[in-house]
Amino acid sequence: HKKFLFSNYSISDVVNSGFVDALRDKQHAELNAVLNQKTLKTAVVNLSTPANSYQAHSHKEGLSVLYYANLRWQEEWAGETMFFSEDLKEVVFTSPYVPGRVIVFDNPLPHSIRAQSIAAPQYRFTFASFWD
Repeated sequence: HKKFLFSNYSISDVVNSGFVDALRDKQHAELNAVLNQKTLKTAVVNLSTPANSYQAHSHKEGLSVLYYANLRWQEEWAGETMFFSEDLKEVVFTSPYVPGRVIVFDNPLPHSIRAQSIAAPQYRFTFASFWD
């Protein structure tokens, strides 16, 4: 049994944090159009370390919004998010870990974290919110 570190947040915690308002600023006009038609269901902060390993997984219907929360990150530290074909045999897209990046994707899309290298900071944080 694998262990992962994460923290769940209530809807009011997320709203009070200002995160949703930040997503809805004018820089994210395309995202605003989508989120205005969705309801926030849950949110978590994920913490990964170089010692973690991950498998491709997907979530139920809806939409995921992933935010890369580390303030500093270098390309050679890895930690990207990989998206897979339905049969999980091919990586079809990789999003490098870029501080402040927001990724939006349909929940049925299989994805996984590539753990950061041992040269990276001890912790890699992402804020994931899930919308219906």
